[in-house]
Amino acid sequence: MAADPRSPLPSTFLAKAWKSRAYTEVGRGLNPAGSLEQAESNARRSLEVQPGHLMSRLELANIFQVKEERALMVGGDRAALIDASIDLLEKILADRPGYASALVEIGSAYLRKARLQRDRGEDPSDLLSRAIDAYSRRLEASPESEKTLYNLGLTHEELAKARMDRKLDPTKALDDALRTYEKLAGINPANISARQSIGTVCRLQAEVAIAKGNDPLPMLDKSIASLEKAAALGPSNQYLFNSLGNTQVYLANHRAAVGQDPVPDYRKAIESYRRELKNNPTFIFAYNNIGETYVHWARHELAKDGNPLDLLQNAETALNESLKLNPERAVPYLVLGSVHGVEAEILLKQDKSPDPAVDAAVRFFNKGLALNPAILQAYVDASKILALSLTHASRTGRSPDRHLAEALRLLDRAIAENDRYAEALLWRAKVRLLAVPKGKGVPDPGLIEADLNRAEALDSTLSEVIARLRQKT
Repeated sequence: MAADPRSPLPSTFLAKAWKSRAYTEVGRGLNPAGSLEQAESNARRSLEVQPGHLMSRLELANIFQVKEERALMVGGDRAALIDASIDLLEKILADRPGYASALVEIGSAYLRKARLQRDRGEDPSDLLSRAIDAYSRRLEASPESEKTLYNLGLTHEELAKARMDRKLDPTKALDDALRTYEKLAGINPANISARQSIGTVCRLQAEVAIAKGNDPLPMLDKSIASLEKAAALGPSNQYLFNSLGNTQVYLANHRAAVGQDPVPDYRKAIESYRRELKNNPTFIFAYNNIGETYVHWARHELAKDGNPLDLLQNAETALNESLKLNPERAVPYLVLGSVHGVEAEILLKQDKSPDPAVDAAVRFFNKGLALNPAILQAYVDASKILALSLTHASRTGRSPDRHLAEALRLLDRAIAENDRYAEALLWRAKVRLLAVPKGKGVPDPGLIEADLNRAEALDSTLSEVIARLRQKT
């Protein structure tokens, strides 16, 4: 009688043991090279004894995943390791289409590769769709699998974020994520990750509501309630307080927009991020978020004619801590660009040239966009800062050519990536208008009108702003 390909061989047991040891070493910050070598050697020995052995192929795919963790520590081609896992798992599923463990593992591999693609500025939608399909097939056989439901929710959430990167509507993906997490919380009300993830998705839905001109408060309230419930269940859970801080920042920004005092919520957000860093001292996103929160707070103080320089210094300190941990991430450079952008606003308000601060801001934005060109909002944010130099040039009669050319280059790039990006179209028209010296005629009224018409057709909430700009043409 032929051996069951799902039954372990002796060397498969050894591979599993060495792989577990490697996981432990990674968790302790140790290099698991020796353990991984033993694990892979034993897995391949099993496949020599019985080619196509399912458990050995699955174990080998898991070993490649630990190698990915090692690559994060010491460097290496993570994409190639993920591809090796996917190749093995696809072959397993070709032989056994309903093999539960392989469906879960391949969904995870697709999700990990999709995140790499998103970090590189590529579109991960196809890989995320494959992950969703794999998890959905697994749930057909086991509809209450908590691990699978959680991973499916993560994948829908990642798809929503990828769509938001490209200024596409993420509503369906967010609704799918929320529905999945709420099902998980219904199955296990004590599942901290489900509560935390509900909070995160509700915060993203509030962000979408703000972008569409709708009231975000119901989703922000739901987000905070879910995150506070998660904190009561497990206050040391990783990323929990980062998620809570994110929601508190959105609530603060909304309060500022409607004329309420946002400062208490900015303080709460910063405290939440600092609590996250106590639980997870190397979590660079918390440092980035502290920096960004101080930038929001600084803009609020500037709007009230206050002096936000101390807040900007605090932002810079947090962002530099992030860069010490990882200098190859785009976000801290982009937020540092915003820090210098606020400095430029201060200079312009004092009737001084904002150019030194604007030039510093653009250098940081270009550095960040070189690392991740898919963050389309950054192109617009940089062009808004360049517009400060255009305003000063118009007031003083200087040539705006250098800053105008850079603003148009950035906006052209954003529109080339997404020709339905209404805000970029609006700002391309606006920077052309700002570059016109006082008392002079508009040199390109046709180009400006075309961008304004397109922006208004794509986003009717811009109509009032566009009407004011048309008066200047």
